Amino acid sequence: VSKTLSTVPNINFYTILTSLRIEHSKQLILNNDNARIIDIALECGFSTERSFHRSFKKSTGMTPLEYKRLHG
Repeated sequence: VSKTLSTVPNINFYTILTSLRIEHSKQLILNNDNARIIDIALECGFSTERSFHRSFKKSTGMTPLEYKRLHG
């Protein structure tokens, strides 16, 4: 899979994996009122809440809590 992805310009395995993790986290944020952000981050494969916040904001332009307020 990684070899096939390397033929597509500007896309690598890590980029696709992070995108999938962020999409999954969006669903968890909106569907789990009592879930803590750290728990969602860990469930989606991020090692720290900080790395999750950074990736989430880069992907969506907002923090997870801003996303929940806007879409929840």
